[in-house]
Amino acid sequence: MRSRGRWLAGGLGAVLLVGGGSWAAAGLGARDVPDPVATPTPTPERATVEVVRQDLVVTQEVSGTLDHDGVQEVSLARTGTVTWLPEVGTVLARGDAVVRVDDQPVPLFLGTTPLYRELDGGGLRGADVEVVAENLMALGHLAEFPKGDITGPKFARGLREWRRANDLPAVPVPTSDDDGAAGSGAGAGSGAGDGAAGGDGEEEAAGSPGARGDEATAPPGGERAGGADAPASRLEAIRPGDVVVLPEEVRVSAVLAQLGAPADQGPLLRVTSTRKVVRVQADGVSTAAFTTGAEVTVRLAGGAETAGTVRSVGTSGEDGAAEVVIEVADQAALEGVDSGTVTVRVEVESRPRVLSVPVAALLALAEGGHALQREDGTLVAVETGLFTADLVEVSGPEVEAGMSVVTAQ
Repeated sequence: MRSRGRWLAGGLGAVLLVGGGSWAAAGLGARDVPDPVATPTPTPERATVEVVRQDLVVTQEVSGTLDHDGVQEVSLARTGTVTWLPEVGTVLARGDAVVRVDDQPVPLFLGTTPLYRELDGGGLRGADVEVVAENLMALGHLAEFPKGDITGPKFARGLREWRRANDLPAVPVPTSDDDGAAGSGAGAGSGAGDGAAGGDGEEEAAGSPGARGDEATAPPGGERAGGADAPASRLEAIRPGDVVVLPEEVRVSAVLAQLGAPADQGPLLRVTSTRKVVRVQADGVSTAAFTTGAEVTVRLAGGAETAGTVRSVGTSGEDGAAEVVIEVADQAALEGVDSGTVTVRVEVESRPRVLSVPVAALLALAEGGHALQREDGTLVAVETGLFTADLVEVSGPEVEAGMSVVTAQ
């Protein structure tokens, strides 16, 4: 009797459970709840990319040092006492005083031929003459001087104006009446350069001997035109120690002499170009990446970038370490940065016009090799080539530009 009661109780319970379930279902149906069996399961979307034909480039970054170019030392070919020196960092332009000797300025002339003799208006020709003439014209003391011309009164007057503008004492030029024959030795004048055709094409004194330019010629090689008996110009001259001749504007990088020292006793200054370059002390790997004329990218400490060109790949220093010198065309991009560490990005390897996909689209096959997956799930076997940070070169008979493939998100 007790077991039967337990079975009935159980049966009742099952019925209640089923009934309760039927009631619940009926109640939900009354509220138009959709049948869960009929609800479609959404298919997750796959990210896809296209196979693209493009250039692939692998770059390498190395550290470099920003520095000024063209280090050289400045000496003077004159006696006297050094009475003033510029400070380190001073930029010296054409006409600026490089030093002062006996309290007189020694200005900077720009050119490639240093002065090696005294020049005056007495019919001289040569590369040193052209250097002086070009600087006198640039400084506004001489109107013109055709290339290859010989010196004359205009040249001498330009010298006189330049000396006066710089508070330099006059340089006496001997005449034919002075001791020694005119035309012999430095500073001796010649009327050929002062005549109508010689030098500046202007007569110093009408009717004077040598005034006719067709009677005198100026041989090349820095010689004086006319004979030793020609009269001398009484105008002005310039001597080798009166100026410092350098190829370009410079920046003082070191002061080597002291005030009161003899001006002709060794180098006075160390100077550099105002142009800045990047020097890379390269190891074996990075040296191979640099070739003369190659384009690189220079990144400054603040993050700004500018283009650079490899000027030379060689060695420097006592240990013969490899050094790469990089020129920066946009010097304005380096303004305000005299030195410091920079980063140089150089192209190590490249593949022009190859098919490529993001590395994330590449599938490694269990049996070896790689494949790409189409949107329909089929696999396309590929050969891999150059890898960059984000892309990989792919090739194969079924791979073509524009093909859509699945990629990992």
